[in-house]
Amino acid sequence: MQKLIERYESKMSEMQKQIDLLVSSNEAQGELNERLNNELTDLTDLHQIEMSSMKTDLKNLEDRLLYKFNDYWNELLEKLDKLDTRTAKVEQTQTHSLETEENTHRIISKLVNIVLTVFAIILLLLSTIKNLVQSRVHAMTVLVLVIVWITFHYLPPNYFQTSFLKNFPNSLKRAS
Repeated sequence: MQKLIERYESKMSEMQKQIDLLVSSNEAQGELNERLNNELTDLTDLHQIEMSSMKTDLKNLEDRLLYKFNDYWNELLEKLDKLDTRTAKVEQTQTHSLETEENTHRIISKLVNIVLTVFAIILLLLSTIKNLVQSRVHAMTVLVLVIVWITFHYLPPNYFQTSFLKNFPNSLKRAS
């Protein structure tokens, strides 16, 4: 029995050593676990801070991009409005120039018709005068009478009251 007690005690001491070893190993693992837990908590906090910072940066970037997009969009709309205004002005100018060109053609054609009519009347008058006046004396007399009649008919009444004609009788007296 002694042996048995010794064996039992030796087993007990071995077991105690193993238990002590396991307890110390468990304590080391607990400390390691605590350290890892603290590191995990720190990393989680750091991750949350970084995520918050990234969300803020992303929101700021989104706001800037939206602002720039709105600026570019407004500039584009303004340029389109200016282009639309210019296009309308060009169309209006073209329409006006086409109307002016049509009016010019119409006026020129009427003017040509009037000039042709005047020439026809002049030719008719000349042929009539030629038939009426057979000699040069008759022709010159008719021509002088027509020029005098046109002069007195179309000139203003005070046209011949110029200073020369007013002083003409006085110049005749001085000459003699």
